[in-house]
Amino acid sequence: MNIGLDIGSTTIKMVVLDGEELRFSSYKRHGGKIAEGIQALFADLSRAMPELSGARLALTGTPGMGMACPFYTSAAA
Repeated sequence: MNIGLDIGSTTIKMVVLDGEELRFSSYKRHGGKIAEGIQALFADLSRAMPELSGARLALTGTPGMGMACPFYTSAAA
């Protein structure tokens, strides 16, 4: 499974893919509270897919640059 997380200036988007199958997606406004928005998305994901474990995470979006995992800028992606 792969999780894609896009952290924008006003919204956070998340998708979970199992191969090419979309298993979960969410779009939320964070109101400047990025960490809280990310926590809320992962809580939603945990409720929707409690069996999920061992997924890979990739981030995009300028506010995501401070996170400790692979990061891809939209300019390079």
